[in-house]
Amino acid sequence: MPGRLHPHVELLRAQCTALREVSRIIHVERPRPHVAAAARASVEAIEPLALALIDEEFAHVPRVAEIIVSSCSPLLVEKLSEIHGNPLLIKVSEWRTLLANSDPKALERMIDGTVKADNLACPLLDRLSVDDTHLGLVPVAAKSDGFFNMTPDPVPILIDVRRPNEVASFLRVQVEAFPEDYLRAASRAARDGDIAWLALLFLAGVDLGRVEGRPDPDCARIIAKASSNHGALELRAMIGSLEKALDDGQSALCHALGPVVLAA
Repeated sequence: MPGRLHPHVELLRAQCTALREVSRIIHVERPRPHVAAAARASVEAIEPLALALIDEEFAHVPRVAEIIVSSCSPLLVEKLSEIHGNPLLIKVSEWRTLLANSDPKALERMIDGTVKADNLACPLLDRLSVDDTHLGLVPVAAKSDGFFNMTPDPVPILIDVRRPNEVASFLRVQVEAFPEDYLRAASRAARDGDIAWLALLFLAGVDLGRVEGRPDPDCARIIAKASSNHGALELRAMIGSLEKALDDGQSALCHALGPVVLAA
């Protein structure tokens, strides 16, 4: 049949699917002890069979690599990385699968050696809106992966996580790790009239006095106030801390900015 996978790959896919489901049962569902024991026994039985199917002939095929990563098995991903000869670049969709089905500690170990943290930030923030299982990855993602490139409308994502302390820490580390990129993000927000994003970037440590281009009039007023020491103190007093702005939400932030943007 057209599009059908090689039997070798079909068998590997079946085993990787089973490993992913078992991983989810163990680490996400957290079943009763006898079910967990049976699940771990399944991993011990399936993993050696799947490892034996990962070879040079197929491991470099992108579709096969995706199948292996989707297993959520550290051993399989490690073997794939060894064959490729370097840490693996994981796609956003693959990160979503890993975050939804993996042991947090195992995932942290994978990032230490077998996979890169690129593309992690956005799916991690999305996942944190569901549960806090992978909170330990926030510092790693903050230092390694630029959130500013992941979405054209970042404010709802950041606020919807509903973890203002962790998101504030994430943003501050991001601004420190990628200062020029976040300056460009602020310049773009100013041109687009995105006062909420501009204010969050100000609170996260971006120097709005360095914003380039012709800003929207409302954003120009925010930039003018943020560009002096006295004005910056006034602005912080009006809108509060980064944590408060994230916790209050976008509407409250825009409302707090009202006296600035409405000033003649």
